Amino acid sequence: MYIVAGPIGNLTDITIRALDVLRTADLIVAEDTRVTRKLLSRYEIRTRVESCHQHSRAEDIERFLDVLSAGRSIAHITDAGTPCVSDPGDRLIRAALEAGHTVTPIPGASAVTTAVSIAAVPGGRFAFDGFPPRGRSDRTEFFRGLRSEHRAVVLFETARRLIRTLTELHDSLGSRQVLIGRELTKVHEDIFRGNLAEACSHYTESPPIGEVTIVLYPNPEKTVDSSAWEIEYAIRTALEAGQRPSDALKRTMDLTGCSRNAAYRALLVVQGKREG
Repeated sequence: MYIVAGPIGNLTDITIRALDVLRTADLIVAEDTRVTRKLLSRYEIRTRVESCHQHSRAEDIERFLDVLSAGRSIAHITDAGTPCVSDPGDRLIRAALEAGHTVTPIPGASAVTTAVSIAAVPGGRFAFDGFPPRGRSDRTEFFRGLRSEHRAVVLFETARRLIRTLTELHDSLGSRQVLIGRELTKVHEDIFRGNLAEACSHYTESPPIGEVTIVLYPNPEKTVDSSAWEIEYAIRTALEAGQRPSDALKRTMDLTGCSRNAAYRALLVVQGKREG
């Protein structure tokens, strides 16, 4: 079974390999057949399509397993992006693995990495938390938990709940910096950069539409060095690549977000081990 990442908006954002898999599979299992058929029509792919979503019955899952057991191939695709990234698909994949079938990833687009790629997140480290909970108490606990997260955090949200979420983030975290990507890769793509207070004001004046991805930047007043092992590994890798010690220090600081002192201590440790 192939797990195929599709476009997140622009239908040309799909790999040649993904198209080959969709074209040659015996069956395509899609989150919403109507959405997937638009993609298939664009590339003149005529493979049979059936639906599998979070409300699919157990007997439907069994039927797909029978297809695999008969030696035929299935390509699973979601409405947008990579399956199982805040999308259904985990039930089918777990069932296939438990039945002993091979599951192969076909990588491609994701709103998560698309947003992070333009966010210039310090050190490149981030956590993905999907959609915030809907219940009031669950939301309060969720946003409070973000206070102790020292990495950037990527969230999904609907346009209808965006202002509420931004307001609660501001109440919990203060005016943290954010990047908000709306309708990423689509004709009306919009990127907002600013703090949470500015974001609340902006979207109150201009109500959003479409899919929304939020990148919440880490608190600059709370920096946490990477583990000593990570820092030493970065130093060692840079030196083995032929970089000068000064360049290795700079690269390590950029990569891990550690302080210069921490990087220098790691450099001394690594140099001592190499000499010993």
